[in-house]
Amino acid sequence: MASVFTHPVVPVALAIAMGRSRVGLPLVAVGMAASILPDLDVVGLRLGIPYGSDFGHRGFSHSLVFAAVVALLAASRAAWWHASRAATFMFVFLSCARMAYWIC
Repeated sequence: MASVFTHPVVPVALAIAMGRSRVGLPLVAVGMAASILPDLDVVGLRLGIPYGSDFGHRGFSHSLVFAAVVALLAASRAAWWHASRAATFMFVFLSCARMAYWIC
């Protein structure tokens, strides 16, 4: 079963595949955070949002739209991660999108 400890395996593997020249350690850390971010939707359960709701667990935060928004935000700050915008977008999108239903 996937957990907060196993989600970061995907960004680490992507970083190795993309190479250190494209994905440095700061961006790896961002990718690891992006891989965990969708599961923060469990907080909604404590706030009374039903599990089956569009904003419940495995709802919107597990969608490709959410992954794209997170990746766009990260790409807008690509200089912070010492990477190109394209590499940042692709890396963060894939790190976050692995949580979408079609990838899990």
